[in-house]
Amino acid sequence: MDKPLSARIALRRQAMLAAGRAVFLEKGFERTTLSDIVTRSGGSRSTLIGLFGSKAGLFAEVMQEGSLHISYTFDFLGESDTPPQEALRDFARRFVAALFDDPFAIAFLRILIAEGPRFPELGQAFLRLGPDTRDRKLGAYFQRCIDKGLLHPHDPVMLSQIFCGMVIGDSLIRHAIGEDMTAQMAQMQAHADAAVEIFLAGVLAPGGAAG
Repeated sequence: MDKPLSARIALRRQAMLAAGRAVFLEKGFERTTLSDIVTRSGGSRSTLIGLFGSKAGLFAEVMQEGSLHISYTFDFLGESDTPPQEALRDFARRFVAALFDDPFAIAFLRILIAEGPRFPELGQAFLRLGPDTRDRKLGAYFQRCIDKGLLHPHDPVMLSQIFCGMVIGDSLIRHAIGEDMTAQMAQMQAHADAAVEIFLAGVLAPGGAAG
């Protein structure tokens, strides 16, 4: 196990994460320097390197902290015995709200789109923290439903990818290019409800029907 951080270092780490988030959003990844982070947060370059390893390591940690509220929406499904129609509808609404209510998520996505091809380690970190985590958690839920006979057998990771693609539709692209999707939340929630209904029409087994 990693040695617990002292209270002083833990506070310094949080300050560096906050500074990193602010500076990355202001300057992007390539133009941000470790000196920028240290100047804004205090501490030293050696402490930053010791905590995060590199600028890319800090960027990944900032992304991870920023994505926790989205990741938690997948934990909502948990071991619930709620019928899939209800559980997935509630999840889809929470997922949409978490994804579009926080400007952080879309701002960092724009950085990744712009700079990811030059810094592949950033894309790899994003996939690990985002889609890969999504598919692991949601796929586990789908596998439990399949094992209970509630859904027809399919690859659970593929189900996760198809389901989330249906729920989000083209909203993420629209948001990334500047359209204010938060002003259209009611419409996106209605889209999510429809996506759940259409998805389950294809995979819901007779034993998975409510009631």
